[in-house]
Amino acid sequence: FLLAGYADLNYAQLRINLDRKADEILIKQWPDWVAQLINGRSVQYILGHTAFYDSEFLVDERVLIPRPETEELVEWILKDYSTSDNLKVLDLGTGSGAIGLTLKKHKPNWDLTLSDISKDALIVAKKNAFNLKLDVNFILSDVWQNLQNNFDLIVSNPPYIDFKNDEIDDVVLNNEPKIALFANDNGMEIYKKILSGAHKNQTLYFEIGNKQANSILKLASNSIIRRDLNGKVRMVKIKL
Repeated sequence: FLLAGYADLNYAQLRINLDRKADEILIKQWPDWVAQLINGRSVQYILGHTAFYDSEFLVDERVLIPRPETEELVEWILKDYSTSDNLKVLDLGTGSGAIGLTLKKHKPNWDLTLSDISKDALIVAKKNAFNLKLDVNFILSDVWQNLQNNFDLIVSNPPYIDFKNDEIDDVVLNNEPKIALFANDNGMEIYKKILSGAHKNQTLYFEIGNKQANSILKLASNSIIRRDLNGKVRMVKIKL
């Protein structure tokens, strides 16, 4: 994975090129990269980038590593709004900007705002927006603190892991920012804050933990729950 990521090759291409001599940069970096792997650092942070949907995003320890389940959330939104233009959309808790920037790339007429509580995360997201040549708005905000809610659509992959959860992988726990992982109230704290500031006629899309469907349904009965490709409940759409 590390070699394929560095060389920008898929695994089939990598096998075809196994007899190709590595360049001097890779030869010099490789021992250090392997040492970092052995010490438990995530491959994506070692490389400094990762693929998401149809783009490459810069990532480091200031932001979560975007995951395939989140790509499915983006796909759901793009399918639902395939014929819709001129929407005002908020990516709340944007992190690397993967969700909001991908939506903007495919819907250039949408007015996208990317917000996060973390100044460091917004620095990364701004770099990704610059690299992808996408014009979006950035706001530093703890949920609704610095936001005026005049959005048509809200999407969020907020922190939703309960502090008591002992099933989280060590590589995630030891690498990724805690502020983007954990939330109080059995992981429901941020969902409740978002919904408390939402209003009628808005549509919200959330990524959720695979055991949080019942809790979400108690907050908003008009929810559509969706499973990911692995059969786990991981997404919800709420129409207010």
